[in-house]
Amino acid sequence: MLHDFMRLEANIKRELSRVYKEIHGKGPDETTVKIWENVVIIKLTASLTNIEETLRNSVKGDELIHKIFDILIFEQQQQYIPLIEEILGTKVTAVNYSLGKEDNTLYLYATLEECVAYSS
Repeated sequence: MLHDFMRLEANIKRELSRVYKEIHGKGPDETTVKIWENVVIIKLTASLTNIEETLRNSVKGDELIHKIFDILIFEQQQQYIPLIEEILGTKVTAVNYSLGKEDNTLYLYATLEECVAYSS
């Protein structure tokens, strides 16, 4: 049912927002989660701390922020991947991220081993 599918997205939203705040010391202003077949897209709006924003606007700052996020996203996977797997009942096979060029938004992409099916 669509209601169940929306509940899955809401559960991921709640848990990822909590874990993100634990790791970064600041939670996003808004979190949006969309599941499409075997991909989970998580949009964390206003997710950078003030220091990260300042660094990003400095010379070579964007490169530095990406190095920091490589560590925070990829090396901290054990913090959030099991949550997604438990909620969805399938393994996460790959994770990637991107930072919005003009805004303070982090996009996380998780590829799943199986499609998440729902009926409308």
